[in-house]
Amino acid sequence: MFSVNASGDGVNWVGASNPVAFHILTPWWQQEWFQVVSLLTVACVTGLIINLRLKKIRQTKENLETERAINYLATSLHEQRTVDSILWDVAKNCISQLKFEDCVIYLWEPQRNVLIQKAAWGPKTTDEDMIVNPIEIPIGEGVVGSVAKSGIAEIVKDTSKDQRYIVDDAIRLSEITVPIMYDGKVLGVIDSEHSRRGFFRQKHLSILTTIASMCAQKMIRAEAEKEKQEAQLATLRHEREAVNAQLKSLRLQMNPHFLFNSLNAIQQMILAGEDRGATRYLSKFSRLLRLVLLHSDKDNITLKEELETLNLYVELESLRFNESFHYDMICDEGIDPEEIKVPVMLIQPFVENAIWHGLLHKKGDRYLKIEFSEGPDENISCVIEDNGIGREAAGQINNGIHTKKGIAVAEERLMTHNVHHNGQSRVCIDDIKDEKGHAAGTRVILLLQ
Repeated sequence: MFSVNASGDGVNWVGASNPVAFHILTPWWQQEWFQVVSLLTVACVTGLIINLRLKKIRQTKENLETERAINYLATSLHEQRTVDSILWDVAKNCISQLKFEDCVIYLWEPQRNVLIQKAAWGPKTTDEDMIVNPIEIPIGEGVVGSVAKSGIAEIVKDTSKDQRYIVDDAIRLSEITVPIMYDGKVLGVIDSEHSRRGFFRQKHLSILTTIASMCAQKMIRAEAEKEKQEAQLATLRHEREAVNAQLKSLRLQMNPHFLFNSLNAIQQMILAGEDRGATRYLSKFSRLLRLVLLHSDKDNITLKEELETLNLYVELESLRFNESFHYDMICDEGIDPEEIKVPVMLIQPFVENAIWHGLLHKKGDRYLKIEFSEGPDENISCVIEDNGIGREAAGQINNGIHTKKGIAVAEERLMTHNVHHNGQSRVCIDDIKDEKGHAAGTRVILLLQ
């Protein structure tokens, strides 16, 4: 309360007869309600900041765990070379770090169109990397089969409400299933279950999707590497077979009987005083040996070189048997002998067979023809034809042992040549009959590509 005085001239003052009373209010920022609201606001903001901070810390921790698991997987997968080892590595070394209760990795078997359990983590596995009571799931059945069919990952928050759920080793209440895919094709499925409802969340789906993608890429690389190694092994095997067959052919071409008989023929000529004939025979014999040894380390030679070798061989056989048979060696004019390549030591066994087992057992005129011409599909056709006693009679005389051996080696070399050079060379052996149906010789047709 305060008093009021008034003055008209500033000298004489008159006091007011009625006092004036008023009340001064407390400022709003000092009032109790404002202080309470302020404290509550500060508490809420502080709590929100702390909550956000904790959430960020948890998220960072989860991201670090995820990154650590994925980095570990990328490192460990680098050492794996087979599909089985890749799947077991994912199950044991990656899924285990995510602390899942259970995980099974399925692989699709296209022949039967089923998913087979190939690796696991948890109760389904043993220390020896074995699946306990493995099961198979057809494509389209269960959650696993449905994901494999659709190629879309799924999270089942409550398996008790999903009729597709298939019980494996135990009933669990939540499930997450992610397909292992490459280039739009499902290779397998990663399936994990948990005893708690709603355990799996989006973060788990993201992690498993990344793991499945890495797993698929490694599986494809492993399969490609396996096929590459198998192709290399097949190539080495074919090369070895080709060398073995070539060595067999060389042993047959220069067999001890031929060498002994040739040298014996030279000795007989010398003893008989046929020095000129012996010199001629020895010259041809040495040339033939030189050519055979020169070509022994080759796979193919020119047709010109093959003709020279065959001509020397037939000449020697003709001289050794006192020119008891005559022969023709023909090459079509349309063929360039210096450009055409033929397998080395392939034709000689058929020529030897015609002379030794066809002509030498025959009485009367003996004739051998070797003809090279252009065959169908740009092949080279080699026809070896004799008018001997035929295969049946020859087999009865010598039991066909050497004949079968020489022909078998030649056919083996032909098959090896086809595999090694991706060719379609083939041989056909026909019996020649006269008008009465009697054996009148043998015809061998070689189609070389």
